[in-house]
Amino acid sequence: MKKSAITLTTMALFFAASSFTTKNREDVPERVKSAFQKDFTTALNVSWEKNDNLYFANFNWNASDVKAAFNADGDLLSTSRKISIAQLPLKITLAIEKKYKGYRLEDNAMEIISDDETTYHFAVKNDAKELNLISNANGDISESK
Repeated sequence: MKKSAITLTTMALFFAASSFTTKNREDVPERVKSAFQKDFTTALNVSWEKNDNLYFANFNWNASDVKAAFNADGDLLSTSRKISIAQLPLKITLAIEKKYKGYRLEDNAMEIISDDETTYHFAVKNDAKELNLISNANGDISESK
């Protein structure tokens, strides 16, 4: 449960308004910059945001737009990227078809890795309702709160 809380907190901060956005790498602690460079050596178009004591790198890596969250000590807390619905694991798409008949998937999903666990965030909707869902790679789906 503690991991879920950390994951949800980090995710919320990913999407929260930042207290500053900068392309000036001098505003980011050296530990954070070094950790980022070690983990993402081929990253392009890097920009930084800060929210409380967390630093968020936004960048292009392996043809994907990626966000990475670091604490002030340079520990990588989580990474995320937007993916197409076609990139969802097959177990998830099969589980959606079974559990959410009559719903259709929205165009994109978010893949988030935190604490060595990967979760997928996506929406399904029908004519009456839209649901925000979260799943692990095994297709264990629940409504996002």
